[in-house]
Amino acid sequence: MRIAALQCNFEEGQTLAVADRWKQIGFNVEQVFHPMADSYSALFDLKQHGALLEGYLARLKRNGLHSILYLNVHVLGPSLAHMKDDWAQRGADGGFPLFYDTYHPCCVNSPWRDHYFQVLRDLRPFDIDGVFLDGPVFIQDGCHCRHCRARYRREEGHRMGEKCGFAGFLPTESRRFPAGVLPPLQADQAARDSLHEHGCHAPDRLVPAAAGCAGL
Repeated sequence: MRIAALQCNFEEGQTLAVADRWKQIGFNVEQVFHPMADSYSALFDLKQHGALLEGYLARLKRNGLHSILYLNVHVLGPSLAHMKDDWAQRGADGGFPLFYDTYHPCCVNSPWRDHYFQVLRDLRPFDIDGVFLDGPVFIQDGCHCRHCRARYRREEGHRMGEKCGFAGFLPTESRRFPAGVLPPLQADQAARDSLHEHGCHAPDRLVPAAAGCAGL
């Protein structure tokens, strides 16, 4: 695969023309980011991007290109920044650390998770060949938001900091989220059986050679 990607959109829709250029340059797949760009982040919203994405995917198909949809799984972009109190990761001191000195990292144990899985369900009807999950990512000392603390106590039997064991909690969380992506994204067991190794996920009409992978 020769994958093209345009990681922003500050030209008010003019970037859609790149669908007609990728093949000329020598690409045969696009990591589709710019139609759903939220500054330098991107996450699909059905009401805002549905018609736009459908038209752009058709344009890619006409040019003979496959599509891998980019989905951000590690920060709250500008359009979701107002949800940080309930959806963002917190440090042990209760503060809100930033990624890239700009964005709040989202917490996979918060209600953000339900929002994200609804995004995946909304994508089922679209003719995409794969998805790329950019994340999840955890802050250095692990998230200490109320959702993580509650889950940790429920599963470990004690509060964070009472005993050693938090180091083992993070790898478990990093594996649990990609595994949880499958039910909302896939329609049936036959589709699940077609998945590639190493955590690759794909929607109903997956082209097997163009599955997208979760970036951990």
